[in-house]
Amino acid sequence: QNASSANNASEAQIWRFMQIIFEANAREQLLLYLGFDPVEIGKAASQFQEHKEDISNGVSQMSLQSPTQPMSKEAEFTVKQALMVGDFEAAVECCFR
Repeated sequence: QNASSANNASEAQIWRFMQIIFEANAREQLLLYLGFDPVEIGKAASQFQEHKEDISNGVSQMSLQSPTQPMSKEAEFTVKQALMVGDFEAAVECCFR
């Protein structure tokens, strides 16, 4: 039996997962199937910068956060996605910004 002969959507999804698991590049295929594009997430994490605009002189400055100050929701989301796809370098770089 396979996904095309499944009786309902849930069963078809289970068959599709099983099909992915036995592929040579199962990890990458599973991430893509779940909607995680490692290339795009890695790009977003490596380009991410939290900054504040200094209105007095128009210069953009990176916000320096103390270790006790939490990350913004946007930074946290970007780091989580980078970790999800295994791009640890991009996640760490995002944390330092």
